[in-house]
Amino acid sequence: MGRTIGEALSEGSKYLKKFSSNRTEAEVLLSYILKKSKTEIYRSIFDNLNQSDYLKYKELLKKRISGEPLCYITGKREFFGIELNVAKGVLVPRQETEILVEEGIRLLKCSSFQTRKDILEIGIGCGAISIALCKNCPNVFVDAVDISEEAICIANVNIDYYALNDRIKLFCGDLFSPIPPDKKYDLIISNPPYIPEERLKMLPLDVKAEPIIALNGGKEGLEIIKKIVTKGKEYLKNNGLILLEIDGSFQESKVKELFYSNSLRNVFVRKDLAGIPRVVGGYLL
Repeated sequence: MGRTIGEALSEGSKYLKKFSSNRTEAEVLLSYILKKSKTEIYRSIFDNLNQSDYLKYKELLKKRISGEPLCYITGKREFFGIELNVAKGVLVPRQETEILVEEGIRLLKCSSFQTRKDILEIGIGCGAISIALCKNCPNVFVDAVDISEEAICIANVNIDYYALNDRIKLFCGDLFSPIPPDKKYDLIISNPPYIPEERLKMLPLDVKAEPIIALNGGKEGLEIIKKIVTKGKEYLKNNGLILLEIDGSFQESKVKELFYSNSLRNVFVRKDLAGIPRVVGGYLL
């Protein structure tokens, strides 16, 4: 017996009931199969869904319920109003990280907007942060590093799509290792691995499907953050800024202390909408 698009959506939503966004995820997967927008889906909600598309839809629902991230299934992720290609082996950009981008844009625009600003991103992933900064600040030029060749490849696809090859330069290597030692930046920005090792096993299945190297922050979640702050000050211009995403109140005081102990001043914290500390920044004065 055939199903309408509406019936398939209801069925998918029930199947994914363990996810809080189950209805939305069912819509995304069916939109992906039918190559239609959400609006188009609802305009044709009483139309019959052919058996071939229904079987493909069921397969994708099974992948999702098994823990495969939604955006790995569709190959797409929206971030800061930008659609990005994503794939296995690359960290999924999250809504919380938009706060890091917002703060970066705000601080870049506070300074002379016409002056060229040199940015270094540590851990570019799929390119979300660097692309968002460039699209919102025309005076920004980025050097971006990632240890993962897979991430560099995906980032390159996204950078090429938005025609930002002349403003974002990619380096493959560990942290600052591929960056010339005499290079100086106005801003060093990063969403580093910051999850404490002991908490990794408690993560949801779909998060565990992401590259562990992009999540594991060591014993207290501070291992990579310490390296970025300690070495990063050597790459800052006078009045240059380091801006990092952190793991909420668990790390706030320790990261602030780390900034101060490395000669960074005017240290500040930006909280997310839930009031959780999400971003820490500090200047080399």
